[in-house]
Amino acid sequence: MQTHDPAFNFEVIKLMLQAAWADLQITSQEAQLLLGWTRRLGLYPQDQQTVVACLQGQQKLPPPDLGLLRLHREEVLEMVRAMCESDAELPQDEQEILDEIRLLLGA
Repeated sequence: MQTHDPAFNFEVIKLMLQAAWADLQITSQEAQLLLGWTRRLGLYPQDQQTVVACLQGQQKLPPPDLGLLRLHREEVLEMVRAMCESDAELPQDEQEILDEIRLLLGA
C-alpha cells in the first residue's frame, strides 16, 4: 500500500474495522493484520488506541470518510479484501460488505 498521511490511513483502518466486524466477530488473523497495518501506517497514538478498543469490542466503530477513501478506491478495496481473506475464509457477511464497499466507493 502506498503510504498516505495518518488521517487518511485512519480512514482506511476504520473501513477495514467495519468489514472485519461484518460477521460479528474478529478473528485473531484479522486483528493481527489490522494491528500490523495500524503500526506500519503511522496512525496517530489516539487513533491507534481507538483501533485497539474497537478490536476488543470496547468502543463503537467510528464511520469512515467515504469521500476521502474514494480518491484511492482500488487501493482501499485491495486492502479490505486482503483483511477479509486473512483467515482463509470469506463468510457471506464479509462478501456482502465487500460488495457494499465496492458500491459505496464507486468501483
